[in-house]
Amino acid sequence: MTGQRQKQNKYGIEYGWNSTVFTTVEHFWNQRGLTIPELDAEEGYELIRQQILKLNPAAEERIIRKFIRG
Repeated sequence: MTGQRQKQNKYGIEYGWNSTVFTTVEHFWNQRGLTIPELDAEEGYELIRQQILKLNPAAEERIIRKFIRG
């Protein structure tokens, strides 16, 4: 999520409740002048796994796998 935006009709007049605005991770960071390095899936998996273990050394591998891969 990147925020909320007011709905507008075809004349540009705002109406109704705000809508949530979604974007991709790449677009979010690119707008802020940062890029995401290109990683293959296994390299990315291992980096996430290492961060999980850094925060929770007792994390079980099957739980880590489920968290990352869904």
